[in-house]
Amino acid sequence: MRRSWLAALAALVALPGLVLAETRTLGRFGSWEVFGGTSDDGQPLCGVSTNLTDGRYFGLKYWNGRDRFIIQLVNPNWRLDEGLRVPVSLQFDNQSPWNANAVAHAGGNAGAFVEFNVPFGRLDQFLREFRLAEKALLTFPGGQDRPWGIGLTGSNAASQAMDSCIKALAATAPAPRPAPVQPPSSGGGSKF
Repeated sequence: MRRSWLAALAALVALPGLVLAETRTLGRFGSWEVFGGTSDDGQPLCGVSTNLTDGRYFGLKYWNGRDRFIIQLVNPNWRLDEGLRVPVSLQFDNQSPWNANAVAHAGGNAGAFVEFNVPFGRLDQFLREFRLAEKALLTFPGGQDRPWGIGLTGSNAASQAMDSCIKALAATAPAPRPAPVQPPSSGGGSKF
C-alpha cells in the first residue's frame, strides 16, 4: 500500500508543466496527519500537521527542492498585518526552546497565519525532538496569542511517513534554493 502512494506521488510530480493544487492524506498517526501532493502554485510538497480543537493549526511542510522546512501556524481569530514579525518559542518537553521571528501573512482561505524556517542544518535535531517528545509548548513572547499546548502522540510515526514522502520527491528535486536570511531572534536558547 505504502509503495503504491509513493509511486503515484512520484509520477505526479514528474509530469512537466502540470499544475495542480491538491494534497492528499498519506496517513494519520495519533492527532497528526501526513500529507503530500502539490501546493497552490504547483510545487510538490510533503508535510505533517495537527489541528487543535479550536481551529488552530500547526504544520511542518517541505517544498520539493528547498533547503529548509517551514512551520506554519494558523489561528482563525488572528488579524495580522502582512510582513509583521511575530516572535515565537517552541519547546519540546524539557529541551531548550527553538526561538524564531515568524513572518505574518494576511490571509488566504484559512485566514492569517505566521511561518518560520527550520534550516536543513538544524533539521535532524528538530525532528529528533519532535519525534521523541510527549508534548510541545508554543508561546508568543510578543503577546500575539496565548500559549499552545500541542500533544505529540503519533509524531514519531508521522515523521517517518513524511520522510518517505520526501524521499519519493527526491528523484525530481532541483538543486536546493538558498533560504532567505532570517534576522536572529532575541532571547536565550535559540536553536534556529
